[in-house]
Amino acid sequence: MVCLNPTTTHIDTHIDTHIDDHIDDHIDNYIDDHFDTLIDNHFDNHIDNHIDNHIDNYIDNHIDNHIDNHIDNYIDNYIDNHIYNHIDNYIDNYVVQKNGKTLVLV
Repeated sequence: MVCLNPTTTHIDTHIDTHIDDHIDDHIDNYIDDHFDTLIDNHFDNHIDNHIDNHIDNYIDNHIDNHIDNHIDNYIDNYIDNHIYNHIDNYIDNYVVQKNGKTLVLV
């Protein structure tokens, strides 16, 4: 039968419990801190960039085009038709009738 040295057993137990736990805590904290930070910074930024790009592209493409189309349609329909109709009516009704002559535009 082998007699165990109580000091060696105590040191082994201390290493097993305290130091291993201490190292495990450091590793857990490192993993928690490092990877949480990595996840928070990298992946959140990656996702934010995708969302920002999607919003920017949507605004640039869809909304800007929608607004541009409204402005273009307004210019085409209102200014071209409405104002030119006023000019045409002015020429037809006022100038030609007032002068009593046929106006020829060249």
